[in-house]
Amino acid sequence: MVIFIDEYVNELVHHVCRLVKHRGNHRIEARDVEFVLDVVYKMPSVPRAAVHVFGAPAAIRPDRITPQPTEAHKQRMLLIKKVLKKP
Repeated sequence: MVIFIDEYVNELVHHVCRLVKHRGNHRIEARDVEFVLDVVYKMPSVPRAAVHVFGAPAAIRPDRITPQPTEAHKQRMLLIKKVLKKP
């Protein structure tokens, strides 16, 4: 059990360090750990005590919305497909 927990913590720290490096920061913050736990390990974080009010509904994160392609993007993609099909 200790070995499993040790590997889990090492992986978590590794992912968090990669995220912090990607953001261009030199300090690990709580939000970095929360983000990795939520995205990589699918473990949503508990609202912080300063924000959470007893009896209030839990905060729900909105689903990620994929942006719809614009008309210009669609035309570019059609042009690329047309050019690639020509022998």
